[in-house]
Amino acid sequence: MSAKDSVRRFTRSRLGLDFGNWAFTPAARRVHMWEHYGITTLVDVGANIGQYATEARKAGYDGTITSFEPVADVFATLQSAASADPLWEAHQIALGARRDTLTMHLSEGSIFSSPLQVLDDAVSASPDARQIATEEVTVAPLDELMPSHTLASLSWSCRRDLSTTVRCS
Repeated sequence: MSAKDSVRRFTRSRLGLDFGNWAFTPAARRVHMWEHYGITTLVDVGANIGQYATEARKAGYDGTITSFEPVADVFATLQSAASADPLWEAHQIALGARRDTLTMHLSEGSIFSSPLQVLDDAVSASPDARQIATEEVTVAPLDELMPSHTLASLSWSCRRDLSTTVRCS
């Protein structure tokens, strides 16, 4: 963390003051929303190399982050990024309803890797989406990996929202 970030966090937490134009970025707006709703843990599923978590940190998020990335070589990069942050842990696993394995279709651009096969239209639009390999990965349920963060522990409004959306922040 830079000296500038340290000063920014101190003035925000102790004095309630924000400095700079950073508050107008989408990431900073998310941080303000998380603070408003008392969000203290981010769960980053399909974390890739940690872009989302890194962006959250740069925008001022200072809570815990738990990242999940099943692809081995991508996870190695994620783990390297997370190891520099004591409040960020990374797990090499995919999330699902039960313990299982699945086949990941790996693409040239790791952001396109998926359990779903890449469509020709996607490759036409972005050549980095081209599949180059497959990898068997382990799947586990979130409540097994983070028992204190199960659906039962979420507020009713959040659980209701989960029935219609994949994001609950």
